[in-house]
Amino acid sequence: MKRRNEAHNRARKTRDESHIQVYKELKYIVNTAIATEKKAYFDQYINKNYNNPRKLWKHLKNTINIQNKNDTPLPEYLSNPDEINDAFLNVPGSDFVSSSVLDIVQERRAINKSFKLTPINGQDVLKVLRSLHSNASGSDGISLDMLLSTLPDSEVVITKIINDSIMTNTFPSSWTESVVRPIPKNSNPSEVKDLRPISLLSCLSKVLEKIVSNQLTEFVEANSILPAVQSGFRKKRSTTTALLSVLDEILLVSELEDHEILGSKRSWHNLRKVFGI
Repeated sequence: MKRRNEAHNRARKTRDESHIQVYKELKYIVNTAIATEKKAYFDQYINKNYNNPRKLWKHLKNTINIQNKNDTPLPEYLSNPDEINDAFLNVPGSDFVSSSVLDIVQERRAINKSFKLTPINGQDVLKVLRSLHSNASGSDGISLDMLLSTLPDSEVVITKIINDSIMTNTFPSSWTESVVRPIPKNSNPSEVKDLRPISLLSCLSKVLEKIVSNQLTEFVEANSILPAVQSGFRKKRSTTTALLSVLDEILLVSELEDHEILGSKRSWHNLRKVFGI
């Protein structure tokens, strides 16, 4: 491209036919190379990822350069951090749980086994670190890229901190601190209620949370504590499996009650058309 530009400038100055021809040839080579690279890019990152929506949309967004609404600057009248923080802290809700509810949960325990966290090794830490996607840094200013660049030297230290946390049943207090950013819900925020808080936690806290989540999920799944029809926040489950479960119940009940649940055969026929069955 540099040679093409130089040839273009030379051809404009001299108006020499040979210089113009050289420029045209270089222009053709550049255009062909760009077209080839574009095709290779889309084949590699778009066409080959049609079964992986996350990667597909990531590359599509990077390619078409969508303007992120989170980049919208806050207006001057919403620049008071204390006012915004007070609004976020006063969101309705409570973490209080009555003792009667705890007693009911204890009485209705699905199994008699107790859950207990177990220490991990360096390979577990590496696996979790490499599974994280966000590079945002929390109050400690340490990002995922920084941690990955220190491996494997930092692996032993991180593993020691996490195992100490597990063995003592304590969560490092510094990891509970977060950087809260007010993100506009729309392109023209006018009140504090038009903002939503995004909490950026320490990357290391996410590692510990992921390790605890993995062990807890494994325990719950191994002991069949969750209902078989629960689809939310479970691997290989989605809204599709939830809809299939509901539809299966409708079909089963309808067959047993001779379509009485729908009131008439015509209603049953309309339902079949909606679900495409």
